Amino acid sequence: MFSFHCSLTSIKTDFRLYYFLPPTQDQLRTIVEKKYNEKKKRQRYNDNDIFNVPKDTPIQLIKLPLTPVDLNGIPFFDTLCFVFDYLIFALIVFTLSEIFIYFFPSNRDTNVSIIWLFIAAAFMLHGLAKLTASNIGSPELTDERNLIFCFCAISFLFCTVFTMSCDKYMDIQFTEGYKNFTQIIGNFMKEQKIYAISNYENKSPILLYLFLSTMFSALASMTLFPSLRYSTMYIRASLDSSKPMQLLLHITFLLPIFILTLFMNPVKRHFVEGRYDL
Repeated sequence: MFSFHCSLTSIKTDFRLYYFLPPTQDQLRTIVEKKYNEKKKRQRYNDNDIFNVPKDTPIQLIKLPLTPVDLNGIPFFDTLCFVFDYLIFALIVFTLSEIFIYFFPSNRDTNVSIIWLFIAAAFMLHGLAKLTASNIGSPELTDERNLIFCFCAISFLFCTVFTMSCDKYMDIQFTEGYKNFTQIIGNFMKEQKIYAISNYENKSPILLYLFLSTMFSALASMTLFPSLRYSTMYIRASLDSSKPMQLLLHITFLLPIFILTLFMNPVKRHFVEGRYDL
């Protein structure tokens, strides 16, 4: 794993990032003593005495610039460095592979960049799973744990209803795609002379419905709190930015939806119509 000094994440953390610290115990003691001395004379505290801080005491947080040393103790920061660096290299490999395919379209070698992207997605899912496990396993985060379980159950119900009735209301043709997919699996099994499990055409897709619903509900629960934090950062950044920067923030926020739309159309044509067009 790359260290922070060799990581590309250091580029993102070198621009106007700060963190805040509360006052020390001695500073709080001084503030409390000054407040009491303004009202009436009181006996001074010893260093080992327990003292109370009134709610109306003016307390100012200490603002300090963020340095690489301060980031070493942050949970999951090493995971962020590794995933970010690997994703950058995976995008570079994918770009070079697409350029090679553009100049040599007749080449039929295996596109290794797709494997890189799948591994990058697996690393990101691993990081989300670790974050969700920390929220569920922490005894102090009972409200977050209950919210994750409730959102997972609601997502499972919604995904189940959607997968079982999407063909009636939307142009997805999920059932037709399932039939073509099982036919491809059956033909492959017959070519491999595995006749015992080669007949998939007449199987009910109920298990596939449940598998997809479970998978998507788990993904929804893992992305719940990161999505909330991302939305909060987006709203605050939009309120404090100029008009050109707000436009860039809006485009960045809506870009994943546009990318998913471009990705789903070729996949649907591949499974439903049996062709692969980009």
